[in-house]
Amino acid sequence: MSCYDIPLSKQELLHHMLQVGGKAVVHLHSPEQVIQANFEVELTETQIRCNVEIGGHCGEVKLRRSDRANHLHLRDFILDMANGDIESAAPSLPRAGGHAPKPVLSNDDEIALRHVCSKGGSKTLASGFVISVHMHKALAKAIACKDETTHFCSGSASDVYSGLAEHIELLLDAA
Repeated sequence: MSCYDIPLSKQELLHHMLQVGGKAVVHLHSPEQVIQANFEVELTETQIRCNVEIGGHCGEVKLRRSDRANHLHLRDFILDMANGDIESAAPSLPRAGGHAPKPVLSNDDEIALRHVCSKGGSKTLASGFVISVHMHKALAKAIACKDETTHFCSGSASDVYSGLAEHIELLLDAA
């Protein structure tokens, strides 16, 4: 399975479009190929609605206007679609070696995890993980605990989300 990424320079395009609205195209890169994501941003007083189309698959994400990390949320949404990690995207292919794809967070856990990673605070997920995130300016420090396991990570809100989600999914896979 190809893992797509959006170059940092193109993430600025996402940020700009979330400020002004309209239509744009961003290219996603993997080791094997480059694909195109078309997206449209509609702005209201309190909300941003983003429609994304990648290879005939469409998805929509709604964001709050007041969230300064919206470009990261949009980036993650586009990458999730490209990598087959959300319902509106094509199904993920099995990994090399014939193994089934690893389990993913439930929708409720993902929403709760994204929220606590972007705003800080503590939350107990439906899967039983206790998440605590401390935000200081643009830096987040987070800890995830369940049973005898504890995981610490730090970085941007997006980095912390990715680190915690990967850790939780690894533990779900091992269960």
